[in-house]
Amino acid sequence: MPALVTEEEALTAMQALPLFAGKGDTERADKMKSIYDDYRRQQKAAGKQPFENYRKKLEQKELELRSRFLDRETHGIPRDRLEQANRIAGLDDESKYSVFNNQLFRHLYGLDRETAERNHAEIMAAHAKKAWGEEKPLTDTEFYDRIGRDFETDGAVRRRAIEAGLSGGRNIDELAKLAEENAENPAYKARPRHWQDQFLTTVAETRAAVAPYSPTVHGVVSQLKQKSGLNQSGATA
Repeated sequence: MPALVTEEEALTAMQALPLFAGKGDTERADKMKSIYDDYRRQQKAAGKQPFENYRKKLEQKELELRSRFLDRETHGIPRDRLEQANRIAGLDDESKYSVFNNQLFRHLYGLDRETAERNHAEIMAAHAKKAWGEEKPLTDTEFYDRIGRDFETDGAVRRRAIEAGLSGGRNIDELAKLAEENAENPAYKARPRHWQDQFLTTVAETRAAVAPYSPTVHGVVSQLKQKSGLNQSGATA
C-alpha cells in the first residue's frame, strides 16, 4: 500500500511545481505533479476536500482580519492584550487604524510588512479609487470606516443570498428585496452593482450546493409551513 501524502507535502509540491517547470527541470516538475496528483486522488477516495486544514487556517485568518474592522471596541483582540498594547505603544486612533489597514493590504495583495508600510499611502489611494471611485486622499480613519462598512454589507448580502438560494424565489424579486433592505446603507448605495453581482453569485452557489437535496429541503419547508398554519404564499391558512 503506497504511503499517504500529507497535506503539507502536497502544498509543497503544488508550490514547487511551477518553479521547476519554469526552469525546465522536467524531472523534478513531474515528481511534484505526481505527488500532487496522488494527494488529490487520495482525498477523493476518502471523500474529503483537498487542503482542508489549509482552508480552515485561511478562513480563520479571514475572520480575524474582519474582526479588526467589525468589532469597533476591541477589534477581535482579547481585552487584556489590547490594554497591554495600548500601555506599551500608546497609539492614537489614526495610528491604530493604520496598523489594521496595513494588515488588510498584506492580506489582499500578498505583501510583506515592510512593503505594505513603505507603500501605505499609495496602496490606500489605489484601493479607494478602485473600490469606491474615490479621488481625494483618505485618512486611515476614513479608510478604516469604509472598509468596516463594506465588511458589514458583505456579511449581510451573503446571509440574504443564502436565504434566497434556499427559498427558491425569483432572482428579480430577491434583488428588489435586497435593494429595499439596503436603501439607507451608504456602502451599498455607493456600489449597488458590485453587491448585486455578489448576491447573485452566492445565490447560484447556494442553489448548486443544495440541488442534490432540494426535494428534502423543500419537503421540510412545506412541513414547517403546514405545522405553523402557513400556506404556500406565506399567508395564514
